[in-house]
Amino acid sequence: MFADVIVSTGTLLTHIIIGKDGKIMKPKIAYLGLSLELYLQTSTAETLQIWGEAFNRWSRNVAQFADISYQKLCFTDADVAEAVAAIKKTDVDAVMLSAVSYTPSMLICDALAELQLPVLIFNTQDSAIISENYVPNDLTLNHTVQGIHDITNVLYRRKFPFSIVSGHDSDPEVMAALEKNLRAIRAAKAAKNIRVLALGGFFKGMGDFEFDPEAMKNNWGPEFVAVEGKEFLEVLATVDDDEAEAIRLGDMEKFEILPGLEKETHLESIRRYLAVKKNAQAIQLQRIYYEFHQFAQRFRAAAVLRDQLPDGRGHRLRRRRRYPPCRRHAPVR
Repeated sequence: MFADVIVSTGTLLTHIIIGKDGKIMKPKIAYLGLSLELYLQTSTAETLQIWGEAFNRWSRNVAQFADISYQKLCFTDADVAEAVAAIKKTDVDAVMLSAVSYTPSMLICDALAELQLPVLIFNTQDSAIISENYVPNDLTLNHTVQGIHDITNVLYRRKFPFSIVSGHDSDPEVMAALEKNLRAIRAAKAAKNIRVLALGGFFKGMGDFEFDPEAMKNNWGPEFVAVEGKEFLEVLATVDDDEAEAIRLGDMEKFEILPGLEKETHLESIRRYLAVKKNAQAIQLQRIYYEFHQFAQRFRAAAVLRDQLPDGRGHRLRRRRRYPPCRRHAPVR
């Protein structure tokens, strides 16, 4: 079962992925530097070395927030063919491109179409500034944007989606933009493995919550699996009362419970929590979506349920001792 967690910190571009071990997972990428076969034949050894060192520096900086599973500096069609074959054998989230000089679009665009992976272009160059001592050789060493124009024009005309970040690797804002784009790509890939237990449908008139589950699955990835009231109640009937009581006793020790809350009401809340969890585990779902009004009516739910993960990393909403009791959400689960 897919067990990574997508955690939002405000916007899509700041999503992070937490693995089974609780650690933040870096996006996995293949990073390709691009040049031109003519330059391989005509450039000086010093120029080729400077381009190679620049590409390696960019790679080291990107590696602070991404796992570079494969990288290669490509001059020829054979270089690109070798890279494509290697990337196909590697589980990466995206292909990132940077030009070290001018590079023709047809060196790489067909390969990107073959790979069908998200593409992030880091439009950069070796030098951070144009100084008063700028000489023609500086242009030779830093003429990267022309090739990026070529590549992006072709990708745009082909309607091939890509992201692009422009700037120097010494600029923290530029590197942060790269990281955010890669996180978003990683989160989008993770979303394709998410199955959501849907209980109760939509709240009538609440348009911002309405969506087409089929369109969401096809265009984004998460799959919504609806469970009807009858199915839920059948599972509810199988809940172990001893397990519910053990949780209730734990609640009494760990949390402030609303004064006057009856034992049976508390247990009914726990039983429904366990029923939701069993439904999710039975069909290997990672998330829960429910509409509270329909859920209460059709599923006989007397409580607010907030457990979102069947693998133990979820949490049940209960008031800790440092918070005042909340009557609206009692019994608090």
